[in-house]
Amino acid sequence: MISCENVNNSNSVLEYRLFQIEKDLKEMSKLYVDSWRVSYWFVPKEHLDKMTYEESEEKWTEFVKGKDSFIYLCVGNGVVCGMAAVRRDPEENTFELYTLHILHSHKGKGIGKKLMKTVAQHFIDNQSTLNCKCLYLWAVPINTPAVSLYTKLGATILKYQTEYFAGIGLDEIGLHWTDLNLILNN
Repeated sequence: MISCENVNNSNSVLEYRLFQIEKDLKEMSKLYVDSWRVSYWFVPKEHLDKMTYEESEEKWTEFVKGKDSFIYLCVGNGVVCGMAAVRRDPEENTFELYTLHILHSHKGKGIGKKLMKTVAQHFIDNQSTLNCKCLYLWAVPINTPAVSLYTKLGATILKYQTEYFAGIGLDEIGLHWTDLNLILNN
């Protein structure tokens, strides 16, 4: 367990910890699919409807097999309410924040920010083995809450690209940090 905190002085205590495949796979996979369906309203419905919990379980089982891949979860009352998945990029000493998702009912409570700080601390604590020189991610500019969080935590725009979902192109921006202390200090 990394840390616990009360959310908005409620009775819900949140635990931030590394993903445990046997314990968390089903619930985390459900969070991932459900979050996509609620948060990514701008992605074609055809793509969202094809997403299944079973495929999500397969995806995350494979994901954690990757070299230096890891997932942090936020768990409250036994429910996975947030996830941040990170993997090493083929480019040496560069890592991708592959995804950050928060349960819709828990958005706006600082969970995304805390997960980002937990990821940054993981890199700092494991610098001798991971040697992370850059953390980057791709975000859709229309997802303003996510872009706002990343820029408030010190991310800068690196480049732009187009990602295709069910044949529809969506603009994405690449954001990055070369100093992870920016995340911890913002």
